Amino acid sequence: MQHSIEQIIDEIVRRFNGKIVLGLPLGLGKPLRFLNALVKRANEDRTIDLTIITALSLEKPQAGSGLQKRLASPIIKRLFKNYQEPLYISLIRQKKLPKNIRVREFYVKAGSAKNSALAQQDYISVNYTHVAQALHSYGVNLIAHWVAVDSNYPDKISLSCNPDITLDLFDPNFAYAIDRSKVLLVAEVQPQLPYMYGKAEILAKEFDWVIPANHDTSDLFCTPNTPISETEHCIGLRASALIADGGTLQIGIGALSDAIVNALIVRQHNNSSYRQCIERLEPNTNQIYTNVFQRGLYGSSEMLVHGFLHLIDAGILKRNVIDDFPLQQACSIIEKTTDISPLNESHLNADTVSKIILQLIENNSLTIPFTKKQFVWLQQIGLIKSDVEYSVEGLIWNNSKFLWNDLQDFLKNNSCVVLLGNQIFGTTCLHAGFFLGPNAMYEKLRNMSVADLKKIQMRSVGFINQIYGSSRLKILQRQHARFINTAMMVTLSGAAVSDALEDGTVISGVGGQYNFVAMAHELLNARSIICLRSTLGEGSNARSNIRTMYGHITIPKHLRDVVITEYGIAELRGKTDAEICDALIRIADSRFQKELIEFAQKSNKLPRDYQIPEYHRANTPNNLNRIFKELNNLHPLVSYPFGHDLTEEEEWLSRSLAPLKTLNKNPQTWFNFLKQEHLKAFSTKTYAKKITEILGQDGQIHLQELWHRMQVDQPASMMDHVVKWWIAHRLYQELNHSLS
Repeated sequence: MQHSIEQIIDEIVRRFNGKIVLGLPLGLGKPLRFLNALVKRANEDRTIDLTIITALSLEKPQAGSGLQKRLASPIIKRLFKNYQEPLYISLIRQKKLPKNIRVREFYVKAGSAKNSALAQQDYISVNYTHVAQALHSYGVNLIAHWVAVDSNYPDKISLSCNPDITLDLFDPNFAYAIDRSKVLLVAEVQPQLPYMYGKAEILAKEFDWVIPANHDTSDLFCTPNTPISETEHCIGLRASALIADGGTLQIGIGALSDAIVNALIVRQHNNSSYRQCIERLEPNTNQIYTNVFQRGLYGSSEMLVHGFLHLIDAGILKRNVIDDFPLQQACSIIEKTTDISPLNESHLNADTVSKIILQLIENNSLTIPFTKKQFVWLQQIGLIKSDVEYSVEGLIWNNSKFLWNDLQDFLKNNSCVVLLGNQIFGTTCLHAGFFLGPNAMYEKLRNMSVADLKKIQMRSVGFINQIYGSSRLKILQRQHARFINTAMMVTLSGAAVSDALEDGTVISGVGGQYNFVAMAHELLNARSIICLRSTLGEGSNARSNIRTMYGHITIPKHLRDVVITEYGIAELRGKTDAEICDALIRIADSRFQKELIEFAQKSNKLPRDYQIPEYHRANTPNNLNRIFKELNNLHPLVSYPFGHDLTEEEEWLSRSLAPLKTLNKNPQTWFNFLKQEHLKAFSTKTYAKKITEILGQDGQIHLQELWHRMQVDQPASMMDHVVKWWIAHRLYQELNHSLS
């Protein structure tokens, strides 16, 4: 019998006497119709006590005010017109969340909670791998989840975008697994979610209710691509040169990760240009990799970002692993001793299959004779053909019998080809815990073939973010791992500040960063790479992100490893305090190097006669801009290498109006800017005339459209006059440059 959402809520309230502790997935997987109905009920019925434990609540972007609002409002309306944000977000934003509803989050969108007292007070600081423990301690009694369905598998549902915590909670061997007699489970079908296979699939009967989709189902939340800056391109190029062929990759979301992915693709497909770029950036560094990817990379990342899909398309993310220790072990040994990568081959010859089976025997993973269980396993993984039969005397194919006593010799001599399969089933090139991205990413996942989609395995964070549990398997899979994360600041001791300010203000959360940093120190040949911009702010408001010291840290100094800014790479692992100070000062903005040196000397961390090498004294924005132009000439480094959701007009305005973002609402500020720029330029009217001379009537129409889009065709304020003039100024500059 199908129950309505209201009937389901009635039963939940009755079952728990109105005291509900709801666990929701991080990010995308929140079942919005059910969730909003439950919050609405609790808001109307104050006898219901509702605690929500979640992370990364996805709020519709706010357009802001002034110039930003004019540009952003139509974009937001278009991209999010059918997205229904969680009701509790709007209640919090309006300061109307009743006391009987509490929202506890362990990770928030960067900066979104900075000015919210309620969000600051209800934040839970916890590693991603410990969230299940937190849910247990709060007494979670209800779990709700968006899911995907496939008519080909009517008895199953897919946790799709968010198996991250849920799979751990469902695992009976997990210390904090839920007690099904005390917890109710609600699934809500989201038809836009791709059906992810493997561990993300569970039996539908595991849930107490499965709510079908209808016309009110919200669209998926999308994260539009943001432009990659010159700074981010330089950081991305440097980071890409630390990634070894045959290695493992973890990255996050945002322009910096896009820059790394773009650099890897340039390395693969325009290798000569790439090598020249790296030589220009890092002429004195030996510990870098610039070769193309022959074996390829394997992804092991808590977050599946769209960059991984681009790496698959580029033929880079292609190093397969398998979640089967005996088979992974045998294939890893063969790969080390031969030029063969069995897990990467789409078609295996009989000699390779024989080698794998013989290696399994040598590793004591198989016996001769095979047990019936071993035989079934060999057929399931594809090493023995499906039409081969098992008997106590040997293996039978087409009435021919291969006796156990002879089988090992047959394998060595390739005399049992008819028994052997020609591919390994169940390999994957990417493990991830959750996904979130632009609409193009969701569409690509939905349109993938089943075979390609099965190469992407969604797993729990307990599997991905640590090596504990199946550690032998993970050590074999995660070869030459590079765990790349970002930070807001790094201190001269090498500690990283990523989640909060020194007064305790939460900016985002720890998430899985600590897990990956620690894992980099546990795995052989693995590295933790922390990327950050060298400064925050511009001009006189700029400050260094390489700090003398700071009153809060996320990653302690004893886990320091590699730090990258736009000015260089600092190798910190195993170094002395003096060496670390020197390395970090070398990659700091030169405007702040003197202050950093003086602090280190005063703290006895650098000798009094320390001098920063000459090469590192030119770390300035102007010099970086000059270097970037050189890099751009070697290979075009564009702002949106993976596309965007903007119209051509919006993209031009977003880029062209960027210099005006630093101006405040004070009319005098705008007047001063206009006066300063006018000294070296034409008037608005003159620009309009010159644009018409170049493009004819089309130019005049285009300029009018840009003015109308920004609501400055009839200026009503000093800001309007400046924006109108600036649009004409920039358009003429670009046209004139293209003609020269």
